[in-house]
Amino acid sequence: MLTKESGFFIFPGVPDFDKDGIPDANDLDNDNDGIVNTNDPEPYNPNIPFASSSPDQSGEVTPEVLQDITDIVNKYPNEYCVRCAAEIETYLKEQGIHGERIKLDTVKLRAADDFIYDNSHPPKAAPEYVISTNGHHEGIAIKINGEEKVFDNHHPDGVPREQWMNNLTYYGKEYRGDSFRKSGYLF
Repeated sequence: MLTKESGFFIFPGVPDFDKDGIPDANDLDNDNDGIVNTNDPEPYNPNIPFASSSPDQSGEVTPEVLQDITDIVNKYPNEYCVRCAAEIETYLKEQGIHGERIKLDTVKLRAADDFIYDNSHPPKAAPEYVISTNGHHEGIAIKINGEEKVFDNHHPDGVPREQWMNNLTYYGKEYRGDSFRKSGYLF
C-alpha cells in the first residue's frame, strides 16, 4: 500500500531519507545538498536483482538457486500463483537474494475481466488455458546476469519481464485497451 509523505507516494519500508520521492537506493543526491554522493556504492551489479543501500550484501543467483526455484514452481498447479510467489519470495530471502513481488489485477468492468490468459501457452480447451479466474496474478522478478526474469507457477525457467507482461491478457486488455493494475514491492 502506498503512503503519502510530503506530497509524494512511497511504498512502506522503502527508505527515502530526504523525502523527495526517490528511493535512497536510486537517489544520487540522497541528502538534497545539490552534490552527487560520490562515496555511495555503484547502484548496478548484474548479480543483484535491484539496487539497494548495501548491494554487496545480496546473494548470488547460482544454477542451484535456479533449480530450487524450478522445483518450487513445479509444485504449484494452475491458479496457485499467490502461494507459488510466496514460496519463491521466502526462499530468495533465505538465500539473501533481492527481488520484486509483482501483483497484477484486471480492470473489472464485466465478468469476463476475471479471466486472465497466458498467450505463451499452447491453445488448449477451456478451462486449462485460463490461468486466473479472479482477475489476479502474481510473479517474482529477479535479475540474472543483467537480465530481469519473472517466475510464476507457469514459468519454472523464468521469462523476460516484458515478454511476461505482453503474454498476459484478459477481456478488457483485448477489447477495451485496458492495462493491468500493477502493484507489489521490492524485497
